[in-house]
Amino acid sequence: MASYEKTPSPKSLVKYERISQIIKLFKISCSRAGSEIQNMEISNPHFRAVIDNFTPNTFILLISKNKGITAATLGLNIGCARSFFESNKTQVKNILFE
Repeated sequence: MASYEKTPSPKSLVKYERISQIIKLFKISCSRAGSEIQNMEISNPHFRAVIDNFTPNTFILLISKNKGITAATLGLNIGCARSFFESNKTQVKNILFE
């Protein structure tokens, strides 16, 4: 099951902004320690999350509640999406920034 909100609620916007800030702070902490994050997997009994480079300036976060889906599968999906976006830059730009 996948989901997205074309018109997110104010509560969702706060949640997404909070997640973004947490990831940015983590990236800054890694940078201060002399490391760069390439990708990361987080798992617990309730979900599995993968953070990966999407573009040179962008990270992507995928979360799955289905524990049968491995981090490698999520990573493969990110790679496929990255390839699609790279090969269809013009079309994607028109869709994302209408």
